[in-house]
Amino acid sequence: MSKNDGGSAFPGRCIDDTGYKVEGAFTTGFTKRELFAAMAMQGMLARVDFEGLYPVERGLLAFRSTECADALLAALDKEPQK
Repeated sequence: MSKNDGGSAFPGRCIDDTGYKVEGAFTTGFTKRELFAAMAMQGMLARVDFEGLYPVERGLLAFRSTECADALLAALDKEPQK
């Protein structure tokens, strides 16, 4: 089962070296999951008391960041309560 990546965060048209749009070609950029994980990671790294955790627990940082992204995507998939 694949994870919900939320689709493309920054879709756009491909442009060639001369600046012209390439007909029918699109770039997806980051997925929303990748963007949300990067934002969560940035927030964790910005914490003042985070300094001692980074060198030894990079894997945990990455894991927690993707957990946050997955939780946000799951919340966005839910029907809004009335």
